[in-house]
Amino acid sequence: MDLSDLNILLVEDNKINMMLTRKLVEKTGCTTAIAYSGEEALSILREQRFDCVFTDIQMPQMNGLELARKIRELGIENTPIIAMTGYVGDDEKTAMKEAGINDILAKPFSFEELVTTISKNCKN
Repeated sequence: MDLSDLNILLVEDNKINMMLTRKLVEKTGCTTAIAYSGEEALSILREQRFDCVFTDIQMPQMNGLELARKIRELGIENTPIIAMTGYVGDDEKTAMKEAGINDILAKPFSFEELVTTISKNCKN
C-alpha cells in the first residue's frame, strides 16, 4: 500500500501532541488535516472525505468516544476511526468498539506502530 495516497484527519486538543503526531504521520507520506476539537472535526468531516480519522480520546467538551459516535451518526460508516490513547484496558476497548472506533493506537507509540496501524486500517 502506498501511504502517500492517504488523507488522514488528526483530532487532538493538545498542540504539542498534535505537532508530534502530525510530523510522524506526514513522515509516512500521508496528507493530513488537523482539528483541535471534536466540533471542529465534525465540521471538517461534513465538507471533506478522509481515508482515516485518528482521534485522541481524552478531550474537553467532546471526547473521542462521543466524536466517534457522532461521525457514525453522520453516516460516515466506511472511514476507519483510530483512537490514540494511553488507556487501553478491557473496559476502554469495549467502550471504544461500541462507539464505532475501529482500532487503538496506544500512547506513546512508535513510528513503526503508526505505520502498521495506518497500513492495517486506512484504505485508499
